[in-house]
Amino acid sequence: ILSDRTAHASLSDPFPQQRSSAAARAGRSEHGPGWGSSRTSRLCSPCWGSCSWPGAAWSFDYHPASLRGSEEPADLQDLCHAPRVVGRCRASIPRWWYNVTDQACQTFVYGGCGGNENNFLTRKECLRVCAGVTEYSANEAPARRSGAHEPGPSAPKKQDSEAFPGNDFNYEDYCAAKAVTGPCRAAFQRWFFDAEKNTCAHFIYGGCRGNKNSYLTQEDCMSKCFGKRTYNSSHPVVPHSTKEPLLSPAVALAVLLAVMAAVLLGAMVVIFIKMARKNQASAFSTVWSPIDDKEYLVKSAYTL
Repeated sequence: ILSDRTAHASLSDPFPQQRSSAAARAGRSEHGPGWGSSRTSRLCSPCWGSCSWPGAAWSFDYHPASLRGSEEPADLQDLCHAPRVVGRCRASIPRWWYNVTDQACQTFVYGGCGGNENNFLTRKECLRVCAGVTEYSANEAPARRSGAHEPGPSAPKKQDSEAFPGNDFNYEDYCAAKAVTGPCRAAFQRWFFDAEKNTCAHFIYGGCRGNKNSYLTQEDCMSKCFGKRTYNSSHPVVPHSTKEPLLSPAVALAVLLAVMAAVLLGAMVVIFIKMARKNQASAFSTVWSPIDDKEYLVKSAYTL
């Protein structure tokens, strides 16, 4: 029995030796096998005895159909409300975390150490644990901090790729915003909605500090944004005109300067021509004159 338990744990838990040794120490229970969840793997695995291996979050006497039953452990809510933590190490490990504000599982780059429990290997695992978890209300937050018990959560909403995130959908944020690659250096294929072209296009997401106009698939992008220009708005969003003005101020100034330069150059050419003609006439009158010829002839006659 122990060997079967160890083999099963090795498929679902990255630390099978820790699980099997803890289960062996626990011994058998008169109630038979139970199920336990590890904080490390967040997966349900069979166990015997108290199911008290290191890092166990809670245990069950049966295999739960979902980690989110009618009564949800308080620390599960806290887990899903935890912020995204990259950690102090410098690895680049793709992981998933639950963004309780958007009520969606999103990718991030995990550094490899110093993270928290809101850190999942796959999107499916993230959704299984946290789907439908909402933000604390004003009355819930003090009770959570004080450790007071609260009733089970409300019915889960459609979320992530299935519907808009609650009633806070904003076309400008989710569809009209420009694609943001972010400062990180990963290379994730993502889709964003191009509001000017009214279609979805792909881009490369760096892994951090993106925006809400970022989707895993083209289908998600189109279903959320296509034809939703007036969604949740009393006035339709008027797209920005793509036509450029006839003359921008810089172009108008350049044209004006060119015209002034042409006029000035023309005036200088005219003045230069007039001055040249005047100088030519003056030089000709100096070289030959009828009066000078007559005086020369008279002087010659007297000399003879």
